[in-house]
Amino acid sequence: MSVLAIAACGDARPPADAPLPTLRATGGPEIVLLRVTRTGGFPRSYRWPALDVPAWTGADRLPAIERLLDFDEASGLLTFVATDGRAGRIDLRTGRFEVAAKPLTNIAAGDGGAVFGSNSNGRIVSWAPSGEWDGPEEKVDTVLGLPDGRIVLASSTTRDTRLIRMRPPSLTPRDTISIPHGESYVQTQSGDRVYVRTDRGIMTVDTRQWRLASGPRSVRNARAVAPTPSGDRAFVLDESGKRIRVWERYGERFLGNIDLPFVARDLRMDDLGRFALARRDTGDSIAVISVPMMRVLRTLSSEWRDDLPGVAPDGSILTLRREDVNLMDPSTGARRKRLRGGGLDTWLFTRWDGFKPRDSSLDAPAVFEMDPPVDSTEEAEKIDSLLAERAAIVERERLDSLARATVGGRARRDTVGLAYTLSFASLLSESAARTLASRIRVDGRPPRVVAGSRDGVTIYRVVLGPYPTREAAEAAGRRSGVPFWVFAGLP
Repeated sequence: MSVLAIAACGDARPPADAPLPTLRATGGPEIVLLRVTRTGGFPRSYRWPALDVPAWTGADRLPAIERLLDFDEASGLLTFVATDGRAGRIDLRTGRFEVAAKPLTNIAAGDGGAVFGSNSNGRIVSWAPSGEWDGPEEKVDTVLGLPDGRIVLASSTTRDTRLIRMRPPSLTPRDTISIPHGESYVQTQSGDRVYVRTDRGIMTVDTRQWRLASGPRSVRNARAVAPTPSGDRAFVLDESGKRIRVWERYGERFLGNIDLPFVARDLRMDDLGRFALARRDTGDSIAVISVPMMRVLRTLSSEWRDDLPGVAPDGSILTLRREDVNLMDPSTGARRKRLRGGGLDTWLFTRWDGFKPRDSSLDAPAVFEMDPPVDSTEEAEKIDSLLAERAAIVERERLDSLARATVGGRARRDTVGLAYTLSFASLLSESAARTLASRIRVDGRPPRVVAGSRDGVTIYRVVLGPYPTREAAEAAGRRSGVPFWVFAGLP
């Protein structure tokens, strides 16, 4: 879904003089502001914090926009609803857009640029890049798209509401839960909880295990619900409109209350969980609430729309005054910046790397290195030594058997004229063998490199000798200070 990030909220209330949270520079995708003219025009994007000059402008003129639905970072698709009720998609990679052939009602965004809604025949349909899908014929009041690709349908009578969970394009199985008549539905950013306002309290639905979960049910006739991005808390505006009750999901309890300076009728949560905004019941003003501190910071003047007021990445409060958007300091109430004409657009902040300049190294031709000479890598020497050691063991056993050959029915240890060779390594690389030989000294003289062949493979042995006895060869090997072995015969 189109969010900047998820910021977890702690349990304890910070002191009143604690610093206000702001967004710090981090790695990962850059922050992008998407703006689309409400009366029709070319979509634009701005790379935060430069909000004066567009970084990108779409190639096609859009129809009049009612609201933006969602931005899918993986596909680069921005979904919207036109004023004539048709769903649309803008491909930010190409700048092109498309709109559905027919209008829909109860429109909701799904994953991957999909849009769900009800057609004129009352059938639930999906309009997605992969194709259209016709769902069940169901009288539906609300459609919710979940991040895992499933959808939740709310079908109400005058007394109760039936919630139906489905995974398109399959029509079965269809899981259902019945609750008192639902008036409005708010889901967490992760989609794992849905809060339903009813006249019997707030009903909380666990969308993953598909059951009713604990929640702020005791708050009857609540005016609004706004969960934090992490989902650990839910801010509930009670029936009076003068108080917000904060429900802690994991502790299953109310953390406390926030008293408002006026009667409010709606709530909105910052996508980073730093601030909540409460809309005054009458007039154009809002209360700015610090979520970590659980207290009202100040009131600001602003009109109220689906997209504005909001919170900028740096913690500024985005307020709407006629055609202008102002960035206000939540602590002092001072205006940090004015964007003239910004109110003529629909706003959406998101994170995306699609507007970053392409790394020039990605366009360089691929270069494949040839295998280096075997004597230039340590790994090759290790492999050579292992192979040579195995060959030397076989050779030693063969020569030892000859040295112990029997003469006249009696075993004898030394055969007349038999010599013994001191060996330090047997390698497949001549240069590696010579490098090793240059590092060894026995009685002031280096070993020599002798080439031989085994099974058609040339082997280079680092050797000294011959010695008249095995004991003499072993004594010389010990004086070398490096690993060695002795075999009977010449290499």
